[in-house]
Amino acid sequence: MDQKIKEMAESFFEWPTENKSFVTLTSALLFAEKIAELERERCAKIAEHYRETLGAINPSVPVGMLETGDIIDLKEGMRVYAEVADHFLYANRRGVFDETSRGEIEIAGDLGHFAGNYVVYKTVMDGGDGPGVHDAYPDGHHVFAEKLDDPSVRVDFYQSGVFTAMLPELKAIKGGKYGKSNGF
Repeated sequence: MDQKIKEMAESFFEWPTENKSFVTLTSALLFAEKIAELERERCAKIAEHYRETLGAINPSVPVGMLETGDIIDLKEGMRVYAEVADHFLYANRRGVFDETSRGEIEIAGDLGHFAGNYVVYKTVMDGGDGPGVHDAYPDGHHVFAEKLDDPSVRVDFYQSGVFTAMLPELKAIKGGKYGKSNGF
C-alpha cells in the first residue's frame, strides 16, 4: 500500500475504537472520491505540461495537427478531396466537364493547379463510423483549406483516422491566425 494513501486514510477516517480494521461504506466512498479528485488534479497537471512542452495552442486540436489559420503547401502527388468535373472522378463519365462532384483526387497532371499555398479555414473531428470510442472506423482530424491565390479553390483531407485522402505528416509552413480578410 502506498505510504501517502495510508497516511491520508489515517487522517481522513475517524474510528470509534482502536480497531482500524473496518470503516463504514459511506466513509470508504468519501475517501475513494477524495483519491479520485487528487488523481484528476495530477492528470490535469501532466496534460498541461505536455500541452506546454509540445506547443499545442488549442487543447481541442490534437497535438501536432493543423489548426485554423495555418498556412500549408500542397504539392503534386498529394491526395485530397475536392469539387472537380465528373470526368476526373468516374470512368463512366469521361468527357463530362459541365457536371461536378466532390471526390478524392491526386494533385497532378490536369489537376496540378490544386498545388500551392492554402490557408486552413476549419478543422473538425469527424468521419468515423458510429458514436463510440471503439468504433471500427474512428473519427479523424479533418482539415478544410482554401487556396491563397484563388479562394474559390477549396480542398479537404484528414490527418488521422482511416480515410483515403490522408496527409498525416503535413505541417504548417506558417502558423497562426491568417485573419478574416479572405472571406471566412
